[in-house]
Amino acid sequence: ETEARIKYRYRYKPAFQPAIELYAGEDYFGVGPALQGIYRIDGQQQLKYQLGFITELSQSGNDHILRFALEYEF
Repeated sequence: ETEARIKYRYRYKPAFQPAIELYAGEDYFGVGPALQGIYRIDGQQQLKYQLGFITELSQSGNDHILRFALEYEF
């Protein structure tokens, strides 16, 4: 099964980077807005986040995906 993901983001500020994401697979095609950023703390510590809302366009149903990831590096 083949799958492709494309993200186009605007690097406005390190903490605020809006984006558009495209997801394509065998029976799936979805698109939606996303937001990500990095907050730097003391030294090498940082907090990364990603938030996206993907809407499926390939089927007649209204399937949506809310994706959130949070990463702490120390």
